[in-house]
Amino acid sequence: MAGYEMVDSALLQDLILNLDEIRDYPHTLSCALPLAWISQVLVDTDGRPAEPGQVKLELLDQGGAGLLVMGSLRLSYCVPCARCLADATVDVDSELTLTCVLESKVRRWTGRSDSDDEGLALESGELDHISYDGKTLDLRAALAEQALLAYPMRTMCSLGELCRGLCGSCGFDLNQRDRDHRCSGRSLEAAAADDGAKHTSDVNLKWQAALNKVKPS
Repeated sequence: MAGYEMVDSALLQDLILNLDEIRDYPHTLSCALPLAWISQVLVDTDGRPAEPGQVKLELLDQGGAGLLVMGSLRLSYCVPCARCLADATVDVDSELTLTCVLESKVRRWTGRSDSDDEGLALESGELDHISYDGKTLDLRAALAEQALLAYPMRTMCSLGELCRGLCGSCGFDLNQRDRDHRCSGRSLEAAAADDGAKHTSDVNLKWQAALNKVKPS
């Protein structure tokens, strides 16, 4: 999923760091994540932000090896329950570690003919790093990707495993007070089976009609 590539570049300017202005390391950074930014990150998902997020980072100078960024990411998502589709809130508090490497080193790595067993150069996107030019470090895309990685694959509403979900025939919420719900409608599976049987019957009738035309009188 690459929703972070579509995030408005005008947002989160605080995550574009001018390294010439940083005199001492470790360098700490705290930044609020606005609802508009989180919404754009989640554009290809079923979720939406429940409240603004927060990121706290610490930059460590690794000398010639580049920079190491460590910190925490706090987000709150509102996603559909996997059973009843009601809103389910998911709070995320995850640790993150990012390796930042100079672009000149990346070019050397990706240009080596013996960089893998097949003798093919590695693509830049295959390396687990953020590249930077030595003067500016833009953390926005990397942070957006971390936010997507924290997105839950399956979430339950506040009822948890007690959630009864929806009626398979009419979509009635079985968690409602009417626990004696009786649906006279057929299930989707039964309807599909009946449609399949009707289709088979129609085909057989057409074949029989065609065969009758070629039978000797």
